[in-house]
Amino acid sequence: MKNSLQNLLYNKKFLVIIVVFIVIVFFALALLSSSKTKDDKLARSDVSTQVVVSPSAEISAELQIAIDEAKNSATEFDDWQTSLKTDYPWLRRLPLAGEKFFVYFDLNRGKFIGFLYLAPGDNITDIKVEIIKQLKDDKQIPVENYNFEWTISSQ
Repeated sequence: MKNSLQNLLYNKKFLVIIVVFIVIVFFALALLSSSKTKDDKLARSDVSTQVVVSPSAEISAELQIAIDEAKNSATEFDDWQTSLKTDYPWLRRLPLAGEKFFVYFDLNRGKFIGFLYLAPGDNITDIKVEIIKQLKDDKQIPVENYNFEWTISSQ
């Protein structure tokens, strides 16, 4: 029996059959893996086309409320910006700053806020007059229509 098995193994026909069988299995595995890859690609493309939301899709009630609130907020902000440009067209020319002062306009209180940084011997009235002159002449701001709030600190 051992002898017949050895004869069979050494037989060229048997070796050819084994090689052909291995080649067929290899090609079968290669074809299966390539078809699986194609199926995966098709499945992914199907999923991606299913995820795309059409413009006519229904929007949830909460999302619609959020969209409406965002639109209202944007409209209110635009109206506020327009109002600022109308009521205070000079607002972008501020603040006014110098070595001895800093002045800005407080929108909430509707008045100018000025900080004075005085050294010994400085005249408060002269500095205030200089600030108002700069606002009126250089910045062309109608200061006579608004009040000032001054804060004085010593250096």
